[in-house]
Amino acid sequence: MKIIKTMIKIFLLLLYKLFLYSGCYWLLKGRFISSESGKEKFELSNLNILNGVDDLKEFRFQIPIDLAKKTIEEANRICEHKFDVFDKIFSFGDDIQWKISENPNYTWPDKKWFLINLNNKKAGDVKYTWELNRFKHLVVLGRAYSFSKQEKYLLEFKKEILDWISQNPPEIGINWSSSLEVSLRAISWIFAYEFFKAEIYKDETFLENFTSTLFKFGQHIYENIYYSEFFLRNNHLIGEVVGLVLISYFLGSDACKIWREKAFQILQEEVINQIRDDGSSIENSSSYSIFSMYLLLLLIVVLKRKGDNLDNLLLRKVQKGLEVAKAMRKIDNTNVNFGDSDDAKVLLLSNLPQLEDLLNIASIVFERDDFKINTSDDFQESIFWIFGKQGLARWKTMKLVSGEREVVFCPEGGIGLYNNQRGDLIFVQLTGASGHGHSGIGHFELSVKGHDVIVDSGTYKYNCSKEDRNYFRSTFAHNLLIVDSIPQDIPLRKFQWLSNTKVRNRWYGDVPILFGVEYIFPRFGFPKIFHRREFFLYPDDDFLVVLDTLKGSKTHLIEETFRFSPLVKNMEFDNSTLLKGKIKDLKFNLIVGYTDLSKSLEPSFIKGTMMQSWFSPKYGVKMLTPTVVFRQKLNLPVLIISLLNWSGKDTLNLYNNIFSNTISIYRRE
Repeated sequence: MKIIKTMIKIFLLLLYKLFLYSGCYWLLKGRFISSESGKEKFELSNLNILNGVDDLKEFRFQIPIDLAKKTIEEANRICEHKFDVFDKIFSFGDDIQWKISENPNYTWPDKKWFLINLNNKKAGDVKYTWELNRFKHLVVLGRAYSFSKQEKYLLEFKKEILDWISQNPPEIGINWSSSLEVSLRAISWIFAYEFFKAEIYKDETFLENFTSTLFKFGQHIYENIYYSEFFLRNNHLIGEVVGLVLISYFLGSDACKIWREKAFQILQEEVINQIRDDGSSIENSSSYSIFSMYLLLLLIVVLKRKGDNLDNLLLRKVQKGLEVAKAMRKIDNTNVNFGDSDDAKVLLLSNLPQLEDLLNIASIVFERDDFKINTSDDFQESIFWIFGKQGLARWKTMKLVSGEREVVFCPEGGIGLYNNQRGDLIFVQLTGASGHGHSGIGHFELSVKGHDVIVDSGTYKYNCSKEDRNYFRSTFAHNLLIVDSIPQDIPLRKFQWLSNTKVRNRWYGDVPILFGVEYIFPRFGFPKIFHRREFFLYPDDDFLVVLDTLKGSKTHLIEETFRFSPLVKNMEFDNSTLLKGKIKDLKFNLIVGYTDLSKSLEPSFIKGTMMQSWFSPKYGVKMLTPTVVFRQKLNLPVLIISLLNWSGKDTLNLYNNIFSNTISIYRRE
């Protein structure tokens, strides 16, 4: 059934492309925009989404000096036209080249947007261009202007907007080729405008250009949103919906109401589709889940300001998603990294990690103390800008509800999460690949005492070599048990999969922390192999046990893979079986053994091999990180026991005790 649905989508996509390339689309749409744009009258004074702008005068002396100084330094760098885009620095002269590509020697052509080849190898990764054109830095200019009242930030804001409008006529060029990018640009413009609005009202020429272009953004999103409704029912569609609502409210035009009605209609469907009842996201990606939650939270803030009735389903689903997001939080307020990540942020209302901002804002929106995140600074900038001094005062009086631990098990989404105050965290993937998700049933990540020990492979880039794109999301780049070097899932295109695995069951236990999954290994016509993988975390005793039970027949090559953080040092084997390692002041041991379940149930150890494998800490960056593979041909059925021990106790004695206890359970069964 999945294959048939995929073929239908591909067929309809080809029809859509044919329609675009035929020229009919441009004739209809171009005529519509040229005939309608500029005739609308807009009333902009009624959005007021940033209460802190008006409160700053009487609150100025409570702003931390270091915060204001750092923001002004960042704004000055923006005025010098120096931009950090992923792993690169784009440095321009007087005029910013808004159509520059990852390759600075190539500029995207001035073609109708649907005629541009986004996979042009000369240009490199189109996301570098789009990231610059999201204009997140305008909010930094606005914050600096509010702190300092230096006119140069206002002038820079207006200059960049007008330059962009001049270089990017409606429907022409790379910056019109993604409706999500158009929407995120509009959101940035609208929020940045709030910082400068008192002065912008005096410049009628600028205001006319600004509002008419936002109107064209709204037209573009509205006229193309049906494509996302069918092909991109993920964060793209959420972003476009939020952008349409904000533009329509901001412009205050009667012609925009139809956009808003369409957006609300889509939203009702997508809240059900994209956020499962257990709070997990259909994207199977921590990064995109947080990104979508942030967009939806901004939407809820705007709807409350407008006095609109809020859908109870939307409020319930978003809160459920936020509960999962909170469980993803590491001790440094970053998040676990599973699935694709492009380091996307919606807004730069502060310099804090997006997850920390998200949860603190949510604590005010939903009046939930348990969403409040502890911080060493009493001044939460994002809360102040959105809710003003009253919101910040309310946040300060909230109790910090920080339980000893956070546990989330999402049976629908197939994820398990545990973390505690000490900084111990485990994430377990209990589902197969899809869209932005990676191929890795049984993949896990582990942090101990705030140190990342076992890490995810990361993403690297979307628009790179096919080999790189497929490697970083493949079975072979994750912390898994692999049989006969056969992948769990086969990548088709950049964001599509041919799923082979069939999950039969998932479960969770509380003492010790237990996450388990059972699935059928893909065999391509060969006899099936059943794999049962269980994670037993003993946070009080400082060790983790992974049990892998394989049922089948004959002899197979078995590989247990562990990808360690680049910060792990002094890794060495004791007799090729006991791995010793260290990360800062944390010492740990790893050992892997097995027993043939059809014979005497005696323990044997598997020799490990140290190697280097690719790891991507952030978008656009790849580096080598230490990886250990325990590889051996084994007869099935077999039980494999892996022990990761950081307790300081003798690892071999601990392993033997675990083995004896485990085997006694198997004998009883």
